[in-house]
Amino acid sequence: MDNKKPPLGVLLYDEASATHLKSTLKNLDGGSQKLDENMRAAQDNFLLRRYFKKKRKADAAALKVDNAGKVDSLNKQN
Repeated sequence: MDNKKPPLGVLLYDEASATHLKSTLKNLDGGSQKLDENMRAAQDNFLLRRYFKKKRKADAAALKVDNAGKVDSLNKQN
């Protein structure tokens, strides 16, 4: 990239840069989908099942505590 050109201008008017950015975003999307698939597979793995079960319980407990705090603050406002 030429330092004299603003980055947005390069993306708008330089076809090679725009194509490269589109390709990068497509790769990120594909990688994200693969990561989701791997996480689902890991959660079903019998060696990791206990870990994810404990994590879900901890997340649910944290959400419950957070929501209780929000309810208390709403009650104080009224």
